Amino acid sequence: MKTYTIPEFGITVRVMTNNGKRAGTIDSKLKDHLIGTDLEAGEYYAVVDTLESLILAHGCAGLDISSPAYVKGLRTCLEACANNL
Repeated sequence: MKTYTIPEFGITVRVMTNNGKRAGTIDSKLKDHLIGTDLEAGEYYAVVDTLESLILAHGCAGLDISSPAYVKGLRTCLEACANNL
């Protein structure tokens, strides 16, 4: 099992390989970032669910989702989403 963590967003991804196939789980605190904003919860939660699925898929595909470059991209993406909601 491979475990990735992104402490800034409270994300932990666990990837397991079974018979050559990868599957994983994600625990995340991304929805907590809504607190103190004017964003509509439903819209924000939909964006977060989508991003969590993408992060999990990237981890299962073998990308190093805990690398500084990946985290920087994630931060930029979250900011862009917040600016466009």
